[in-house]
Amino acid sequence: MSPSVGIIGQTPTIVATVVNKMVESQRQLDYDSMAIPIPWNSSDFESTSKLRIGYFTSLPYFPTMGDSGDIVLKAKEALESQGHTLVPFEMPDAYDYIRILVKISIADHSRHVKECWKDEEVADCVKFFWISTKIPVWIYKLVRKILLLKGMPFYSKRTAVFFNPSCRSSSDLWDAIAEKKELQDQILSQWNQLKLDAVICNVISVPAPPLNAPELPPSPYAVIWNLIDFPAGVVPMGSESGTKLRGFDDEGDLALQMAHKALRDSIGGAPPPIGIQIVGKPLKEEVVLRVMKELEPFNTFKSNVKLN
Repeated sequence: MSPSVGIIGQTPTIVATVVNKMVESQRQLDYDSMAIPIPWNSSDFESTSKLRIGYFTSLPYFPTMGDSGDIVLKAKEALESQGHTLVPFEMPDAYDYIRILVKISIADHSRHVKECWKDEEVADCVKFFWISTKIPVWIYKLVRKILLLKGMPFYSKRTAVFFNPSCRSSSDLWDAIAEKKELQDQILSQWNQLKLDAVICNVISVPAPPLNAPELPPSPYAVIWNLIDFPAGVVPMGSESGTKLRGFDDEGDLALQMAHKALRDSIGGAPPPIGIQIVGKPLKEEVVLRVMKELEPFNTFKSNVKLN
């Protein structure tokens, strides 16, 4: 997986301006001689042509809770009101791509991750992952079996995915990389078949959780695009009303129970925001930023945080 710059700005226009300046006159090469000198495509960003955009509102691996799914539909209606065409998009099995992600991420038995965290204070939101990096690989199989014991208070088939066997040899790693390429081809094939310009979806399955919330499994709505190198951006679109907390089926899964508790805990003060993720094809950041900008007027969440 390749690292990339993540820019945070108060508005999509600010983010677009920064991205534009980063690639202007191949400025990025002054800081990274290995960067691909791709110029800013102003025609994609400024275009008024109508787009075909895919959307999905939930994934079986980690279903959306509260108002999160409805916010995607709100964004769908907003884009349709601007003349764009929205079509359902079917995602691959999230259990499968989370498994591929784990195999590649800890192929070195977490040595790199542990080195990055050396002498660092570990936040509560990543403490479970940090602890898991200290578990010997040979114990993973036992932990997975324990997590899959139905009826037990720690049962979680979602968490068990993270204790699948990692790569044990260079050939295992190459196999995992090949699986990643197959996954990328599968998504691109459907993307091209539907003639899409972008896809919108949730960022995580719940609204923004409290800062001290316990760690939840990595979001299947977000990590997939990191894994296959598709550009994505996030804009706030609304907030949680707290009116749809009852009736959620947690399947007896501890991970879903923790996520639902984080959702309930977030309702106490100001309504937590819910973001929408906009995803584009590789090297189409300008299209992502254009859709972000077009959704901005429809955001009903108002933050009291001011960025200087």
